[in-house]
Amino acid sequence: MDTDKIFDLFKSSGEEETYNELEQYKQHPLYFIGMFTKLINNYYSLNKSLIPFFKFIDEELQPEDVNKAGEFIVLSKAYEHICNIDVNNKQHQEALFIKSHDISLKTNLELSIKYFEKYEEYEKCKVLKEILDFLNLF
Repeated sequence: MDTDKIFDLFKSSGEEETYNELEQYKQHPLYFIGMFTKLINNYYSLNKSLIPFFKFIDEELQPEDVNKAGEFIVLSKAYEHICNIDVNNKQHQEALFIKSHDISLKTNLELSIKYFEKYEEYEKCKVLKEILDFLNLF
């Protein structure tokens, strides 16, 4: 009995192509920009309601500590996405041009620069500043 043939019966047609397309999209500059923006926007919009919730669960928990930890995690993860952008790459430039009128992208870049400056992570600031400067050309 060939189990591979049995399990092949349950595969939907095009499943592998869909997976490959998704993996390709995850390497596209619009994905990197979108994930950067989405992570930061969601964090700051949800943060106001989540911090009091944690305080309600554990009275000893300090909201400031939760806020600092959350901000570190989110901004670090967001940076992991946006640092893949190369302002000298033509495809990346086109993606940045498409997003150049997105005010939240510029705002999030500025917020991220201020955050990383506070912790003296100037290499990250340099990467973010290059992207912001490129966006400001439009």
